Amino acid sequence: KAYARQLGAWMAASGFRDGSPTTTVLLESAPQDAAITAAGRASFATRQAVIADRLVADGHTAAKAARLAELAIAAFEGALVQARVAQTEAPLVLVAEELEALTKLY
Repeated sequence: KAYARQLGAWMAASGFRDGSPTTTVLLESAPQDAAITAAGRASFATRQAVIADRLVADGHTAAKAARLAELAIAAFEGALVQARVAQTEAPLVLVAEELEALTKLY
């Protein structure tokens, strides 16, 4: 949720002109540019590893944590695009709330 708030504040401060530089560059350049594609793959993998490590520390299996981390990155990247278009932080908040529910251990 803190990450969603941070992203939302950053986007709002830019008048919703900013978004995900990773997504923007990759949509324009991958897979045609091998170096950019590799950098994008590394960027996603690094962020996924951070999230997965936290989920494992919270009690998820490594396999489940990896899947949830990939889902989180995909959801936030999409929410950044939606927030920019709608000019509201709401998609980021929704993603954070739903990811919290999905990752909660009962």
